[in-house]
Amino acid sequence: MAVLASVAMDLVNDKAANRAKMDSYVEKAAAQNADFVLFPELALGGVPKNPMFIFNPDDAKYQHDVAELVPEGDSTQHFIEMAKKLDIYIGWGMAEQSHERFDALYNTLVVVGPWASTARCTSRSRSASCSTRARATTPCSTPASARSAS
Repeated sequence: MAVLASVAMDLVNDKAANRAKMDSYVEKAAAQNADFVLFPELALGGVPKNPMFIFNPDDAKYQHDVAELVPEGDSTQHFIEMAKKLDIYIGWGMAEQSHERFDALYNTLVVVGPWASTARCTSRSRSASCSTRARATTPCSTPASARSAS
């Protein structure tokens, strides 16, 4: 049976602080033999101060400042390495910078695993799309608790 760790954490508008908290939770989950650790929407950069239906220029600027490309962004690469090291899948929400338009952001769920595959589900306006950018596609069907350490 697979073990899922779900994290409810206090988010701040400080990407480095949120990522440090996320690192700690991933390490704790791996130590408890979790196979997958899941973080909230916009966990990486933090949530806007105002509800999303109320436009606020400061919130928009902050989200643009913390947005990253997927999969080549620093945080995605960081969590890919952590997933490989700890043999765990990690999913988190973040603001994703569009590859096509500098002014477009997406509210994205990124999932990485021990074999460096990257999947993402992106909310674009009112439609959702999912894509996989896999460097390796070997699925993990054996729980972490039953896998041998390498």
